[in-house]
Amino acid sequence: MKYAAGILAGIFLPLHACRKTEAGGQPSITIAEDTLYAGKKTAVSAVIQLQNAHLIKELKIQQETAPGKFSEYVRVPAAQLSGQYDFRFDIPGNKQDIYAFLIVVIDQGGKPVDTKRLYVNTQTGLVPVKLTRISRLTGAPLAGEKIINPAPTARWNIGGTDLGIMWDMENGQTGIFFGDTYGNDFKPVGGGPGAAGQWRYNTLGFSGDAHLDDGLSIDHMAADPGNDNFARQIIPKSPNGYTAIPSGAIHVKGIDYVHYWDLRSWDGFVTNFASLYQSADHGKNWTRCTSVYYPAGSKFTCSAYAKKDGYVYIVGTKVLRGTVPYLARCREQDLLNQPAHEYWNGTQWIVNDETAATPLFNGAMGEASLSFNQYYHVWMLTYLGDRDLEIRYAHDVSGPWSGPNILVNTSLYPALYGAFVHPLSGGKEIYFNMSQWVPYNVFFMKAELAFME
Repeated sequence: MKYAAGILAGIFLPLHACRKTEAGGQPSITIAEDTLYAGKKTAVSAVIQLQNAHLIKELKIQQETAPGKFSEYVRVPAAQLSGQYDFRFDIPGNKQDIYAFLIVVIDQGGKPVDTKRLYVNTQTGLVPVKLTRISRLTGAPLAGEKIINPAPTARWNIGGTDLGIMWDMENGQTGIFFGDTYGNDFKPVGGGPGAAGQWRYNTLGFSGDAHLDDGLSIDHMAADPGNDNFARQIIPKSPNGYTAIPSGAIHVKGIDYVHYWDLRSWDGFVTNFASLYQSADHGKNWTRCTSVYYPAGSKFTCSAYAKKDGYVYIVGTKVLRGTVPYLARCREQDLLNQPAHEYWNGTQWIVNDETAATPLFNGAMGEASLSFNQYYHVWMLTYLGDRDLEIRYAHDVSGPWSGPNILVNTSLYPALYGAFVHPLSGGKEIYFNMSQWVPYNVFFMKAELAFME
């Protein structure tokens, strides 16, 4: 079961309660770490420190039994409390990925005065053990927002956008492709662009920032000629299309490529076709690659790209979200020679026959990023699953792939999508762009990974 992950696989920061030492101070609790990692252990424990315990009537610990619903796990009366309480959880044999608990302090008057969340993570394999939202990448800060904003995109007339697909341009720059982009009149509404104007189907930024722990900066955008303050559209839509959306990008043999899909209707993600654009001058000018064409219904309509050992690997899906992924590859020199592309059928590579491709694994995938992690020597896929951002790994790109572990939980960051990894992410920590439909903008994230056994 995975429903308890509806609360979080993503809060990994220490929680600190304010210590009240004065007479009559309010009782409170402190937990050193709010997530306990069990791996394959059968039980975990945590020490809950109590402040002003003499003012506590009882400690109520509730366990999530369904998304957003909690039932009593244990009730600890004041007589059993001193300066701390030793919490223990025995993991059931039929375990789920995440268990969520609420720890509630009840004062002598019977009122709840402090609440903390505690999570037990039983996932194994490559697990995100700490998550940080480092900075806002696009748009204006919301009222009360405290995260840093090193790349204020208003200077390029960008108030709302999404995606942020990153790739190494191999010239000291990281390219960043954004999706549907709106002007500075954009205001966060119930989701998406609302009534904002100056719509561009996609835009492109460039970053030379290699110091990622203080946020990702954007040096400049591909702009209108003679107007550096207006990020221009790169890929047009077809005559019967609605918009043109990038899904992956890569630098191969001196050329930058972007894969995009021409959307006809958001209702069911109906697509006209998918193809590539290329740039031979570091992203200044782009032209259509007419030799690569994926018709409507192709297994590689929405695709992520990565390269290794002379090959380009492509992981694709038939539509934007909710379908299984497929795998293709080609030699770097054959990227534009589509008949030379090979498709993985579960046991071998089949040349020039997309129909031979079989699912890479069973599970929904959308807006994916494919990368090879040099530290752990594994391939990684980060993507939107059924509801959360997920991560899988494999020692060979053709599999077998691990089951999904939760990278970011939608309860922590609602309406999330996209997990596009920065090309400098090669160690125990990965950096990635995450979008939120509300407020329809992009945020720069960091996850620390560990192998849990």
